[in-house]
Amino acid sequence: MKKQAWHLTAFLGTLLLATAAVGQNNPASLRVDIPFSFVVGDRTLPAGRYFVSNHGEKTLHIVDAHNRGTFVLAFMVDGNSPESSGKLVFYRYGDNYFLAQVWGTSGRQGKQLFKSSAEKEWAHRGTDKEIAVLRAAN
Repeated sequence: MKKQAWHLTAFLGTLLLATAAVGQNNPASLRVDIPFSFVVGDRTLPAGRYFVSNHGEKTLHIVDAHNRGTFVLAFMVDGNSPESSGKLVFYRYGDNYFLAQVWGTSGRQGKQLFKSSAEKEWAHRGTDKEIAVLRAAN
């Protein structure tokens, strides 16, 4: 029984390392320096350098250099033309920034994030929404 548990632990460890390696070598990963704190899903993340990558068809993975961050659900949206560099689109209500869209460099599709409850509340208040766009580093 202990031998089976050890094999299972070794297998899960190998799987975890392989998943981490794939995430770090993801060519769809964007590196963006974000100069303000922002909300993603139910989390507020501080200003800093972030890496954004696809994690499956409906999920984005957003992490900082210390691998702190979150996963968030998103859906595909169509754009007008391919981007020369990736970009992140934020909606701003007052001093609050909400990550809204992620656009990569390949293709004409991006990902739209679902609105968080905090963003819905700001929108419901009638606060003016502004758009901020940050280009990803190459």
